[in-house]
Amino acid sequence: MLEVDPSELYGRGPGHYRLQIAGREAWSKTLPYTLYDAVVMNDGTAIGYAYDRDHEGFVSEGGSHAGVGNLHVVVLDPKGAVRTHEITKRKASPMLHAPAEPVVEGILLQEDQDRFTIRTSAEREESWWAYRCSTGKPMARYELRKASATRESAQYVEAAHAIPGTPLVLVHWFAYDGLKQERRTIFMLVTPEGRSVWSRELPAEPSAPGNDAAALEKMRAAIDKAGLFLDVTRPGEFELWFVAEAQRVLFRVTRDEKLTEGWRVEEASRRPYPQPAAEKPAAPRIENRPLALLGSFKLESIAPTGPIHDVQSFDFDADGRIGIIRRTHPGSETFVLLDTAGEMIAEVPVPRSADEVEVGNASAAPVGAGKWVLVASEPKMEGQTFGWWFDVAEKRLSKAFPLACPEITAVAGTGDGGFVVLARRRSKYSAIDEMHAFDRQGGALWSLTERNDRDPGSLFSPEDVTVTSKGEVAVVDNIHQAVQIFGIDGKFRRAVDLKKSWRREPNYPNEIMSDSRGGFIVRDFDGDPPFVRMKADGTVRGTLRPRHQDGRLVDTAAGLCVAPDGRVWACDQHALLRLDDDGVVDFTLGRDPQLGDLDKIAGVTGDRQGHLFAVDERTGAVHVFDAEGKKLRTCKPVPGDFKENVRWPHLAVADDGSVYVGGDERVTRKPGYLHFTPDGSRHGFEAFKMDSDDIQGWLIQPGTGNFLVTEYQSAYLLAPKGDLLKKIERRADRLWLDVISEAAFASDGSFAIHSERSGVPGESPAITLLARDGAPIRTFPLPVGEVSLLGYNGSHLVLRREKAIEIYDSHGAAVQTFPAPDENESGIFLTREGRELWSVDFPARTVQRYAMP
Repeated sequence: MLEVDPSELYGRGPGHYRLQIAGREAWSKTLPYTLYDAVVMNDGTAIGYAYDRDHEGFVSEGGSHAGVGNLHVVVLDPKGAVRTHEITKRKASPMLHAPAEPVVEGILLQEDQDRFTIRTSAEREESWWAYRCSTGKPMARYELRKASATRESAQYVEAAHAIPGTPLVLVHWFAYDGLKQERRTIFMLVTPEGRSVWSRELPAEPSAPGNDAAALEKMRAAIDKAGLFLDVTRPGEFELWFVAEAQRVLFRVTRDEKLTEGWRVEEASRRPYPQPAAEKPAAPRIENRPLALLGSFKLESIAPTGPIHDVQSFDFDADGRIGIIRRTHPGSETFVLLDTAGEMIAEVPVPRSADEVEVGNASAAPVGAGKWVLVASEPKMEGQTFGWWFDVAEKRLSKAFPLACPEITAVAGTGDGGFVVLARRRSKYSAIDEMHAFDRQGGALWSLTERNDRDPGSLFSPEDVTVTSKGEVAVVDNIHQAVQIFGIDGKFRRAVDLKKSWRREPNYPNEIMSDSRGGFIVRDFDGDPPFVRMKADGTVRGTLRPRHQDGRLVDTAAGLCVAPDGRVWACDQHALLRLDDDGVVDFTLGRDPQLGDLDKIAGVTGDRQGHLFAVDERTGAVHVFDAEGKKLRTCKPVPGDFKENVRWPHLAVADDGSVYVGGDERVTRKPGYLHFTPDGSRHGFEAFKMDSDDIQGWLIQPGTGNFLVTEYQSAYLLAPKGDLLKKIERRADRLWLDVISEAAFASDGSFAIHSERSGVPGESPAITLLARDGAPIRTFPLPVGEVSLLGYNGSHLVLRREKAIEIYDSHGAAVQTFPAPDENESGIFLTREGRELWSVDFPARTVQRYAMP
């Protein structure tokens, strides 16, 4: 057994090697490369290959790309001496996002032939490199398709296996006929020189009964799992799966000099082999049982000011009335119409179903003549879409009517009673964007469904649509970084190149809204500036960076619109904010943020003593409560500490009550975290003393004040003053942490890290428990599926799945489960030295206290 221990995650540097024979160490050493894969012969000879810039060739060093590197083919003799070390320079693939070339597809070891073959590929064509095992010397190289004279339609090599007792290799080709949309299989036996001596093509795969896509997918999944090589272990024999005939067929291979090919291949037997039953992963056996409720309390409640709250989108009609879509919780949407002063005219729930079809993700747009249209779609592939008319005078919705288009992503009124939509037609592996227009009765007028990269009038990557005051349909295209202008009849008129117009590189143009005088405003997500006002001819009129009077940026999560008087308005989901010509808020409809009030909760945590800490989304202030809901203090930032709303804060609390809060680079003014002292005073910004721009989060270690800082692939235990105590990269089983999701401390300073293996299909997420000093103790897998770590108390772990909270003991045994509250509307943490679990309902401001096992 050869053990290869990489020195770093991507295998780019040295590796430590150890060969054991019959359980005893034969040799160990460090070599300047790390084998990516290897085979070991019976005498201890090791054969493998390595990449010095990782398998893909994409990994950067020192912040810049250092080239795609080399491929190493290595043979180590039974004593560890290097018998062969062959280096081949790689090159970038001409195919988009493809690994550098050559890339190794596998090693074929034919020990009884004193031969091994490295299967390499470049541009999907395989080249086989053969070597002598005993000497490591090259024998032959050939391109497989050319040497075997395989027909061009045999596109990809699925697998290859050596036939024991012979020099032959059995190759499985995959072929696809695009015209007939048929997938075929070709088997072939090739000699050491790549010459074909036998081949067999199977008929096209059968269609599933009734052309059932799900059944066909199930059959192909069974093929992928079991493979078409059922047995290639016996000398001179191989057994294949003939899928269309539902049989396993045994072939025998013998040497026959009388035949031109030199080999005789005969079918020996057939047996029925029905499609294997699909194996479903067993659900974890875990008792559905709630924790014991210890009590509950309420936090202070700040009622929304009027009807403006939880706004998802808004728009103005020609008379200045404001229509908003409000979503208080998933599945609950309301259309609200306001007058020009923000007073409510009407409030109607958006139906959750139409014609007995469940719908959601509603949008609204004014269509003219005192009417609005509301649209919603069925949330599934090939789902249905419906609309409703809202009449301002009648203040009610019409009966639902079907729309002849797939799932709607954006809607805009045309001013004559009709409307246009962007829609997305989804399939399992792709999605096609479309644009459709409808008249004042909801009847289809025209549609665009073409996707042609070279046609400026074809939809390619549309993100949003609007109708200008001149009656032109404007679509913002993200990939082409352009605005396409169409007539109200759907005919293409012109395209505006944003890069040329803005005289800079757009970052991510993804929204468009109508401006006055036939112009439009384009949002450039994460761009500088984020909004560009453009005239009807495509030239720049000005730019906008919406901000409050204290300099803090306006969070434009619910969009930006222009009123009939030409004034620009923004919405941060909590209030409608009018902007002056410089983009500064000069008037507000709805509730202004107040530092002393806990408005919308963005995140919560607790300390060991039973105190609750809640971050306000709009201000970034941290409100501290005792175990009965009494407000103890408020940690108040100063204007400019946070550039915009704090939606997903990093929040940590030390034993003495010190608070550390921050967001990502778009939210926090400076890198690092904002520190508040135990009495709530603002201490200021502090940064971690580490060279990283990939910090995912941080925690404070109980009893020490140390920081645990997590990156994407590593964790760092830092002393209170920032000195590095330990870098943690591996699990207790010595595998790499790879992708760190969350971490949690117990009150004694020990901790747990939840991680996943990237690029490893079917690999379970895992929990690694670590001692106070960061030494790994044990790693155990979790049931397959998306899960997050909420807390750890030394004896038990609390985890969240989509609809359940699960509790495991510290050895990975499931203890119990119970229904989970909505993840976006609640917070769960351990407190009271880990003895209690608290669940905070954000909208209701209710805290439930439960006893841990």
